[in-house]
Amino acid sequence: MKNESYAVVIPFYNGLDTIEELVTRIAKVFSELTYSYRVIIIDDSADETKHSKLQAWFKDSTNISLISLERNSGQHFATMRGLKNAEGSVVITMDEDLQHNPEDIPKLIETRLSENVDVVYGNRLSKNWRFWVGKVILTVFFPNGPKTTCSFRLLDETIVRKLVKADVTFYELEGLIYKLQPSYGYADIRLETTAKGSRKSSYSLIKLYSLISNLIAYYSWFPIILLAVAVVGIQLWLVSNLGFQGLFFLPLTGFSVVTLMAYISTRTRNPNS
Repeated sequence: MKNESYAVVIPFYNGLDTIEELVTRIAKVFSELTYSYRVIIIDDSADETKHSKLQAWFKDSTNISLISLERNSGQHFATMRGLKNAEGSVVITMDEDLQHNPEDIPKLIETRLSENVDVVYGNRLSKNWRFWVGKVILTVFFPNGPKTTCSFRLLDETIVRKLVKADVTFYELEGLIYKLQPSYGYADIRLETTAKGSRKSSYSLIKLYSLISNLIAYYSWFPIILLAVAVVGIQLWLVSNLGFQGLFFLPLTGFSVVTLMAYISTRTRNPNS
């Protein structure tokens, strides 16, 4: 499938010391693969000095598109912006800091072709606390989806088209991908921990907690289930303390739970629609 083209989407925030090397190594990888490709860098730094340096470095590069966001909007929003501007039939997303090894890109491509899947995750061999926290949370709240939040991923064009159609109030790419299940196949491959020259990941425990809590709140059924249990508990308490008079609150309770459930369920619209 040598006629395929690829778009490599890289959200940028604080990677001036790694972005040049990353782009150079990506170019070398694709020169050996002989696929056509384009690198899309989404500047999410909201820093004129950084953006000026990026422009100076890549102004003569025909395979690089540089998009600047007006304000810092977060990694997932920046990645989604890149997907919307991707021209490749297949999209690869990766971090700016060399946490992901560009030389592993062929492994993602080979896995997609050999296993005939639409999404491929390149996970690290090392299993630190972030790995186990993420795996437990995703297994409990998203039993039918991939058990990873890795940002080194390959997305087929059909998946990208569905993702960019989603109308959401909170961007979390894995949450959107989970909502597409079971309309696609995915694979998970193990790779080296980090690339040579990489910086330490900036994901602290607090940042990871914020990401996962938003993922659960916006993309899982857990808030609705919790709400339903709470409402039933309140109704039982009213009946046990007020007797039959407690039943007078039943219509109000029912209306409240239906309204809240409708609100929660529509915060993220189905990307398939």
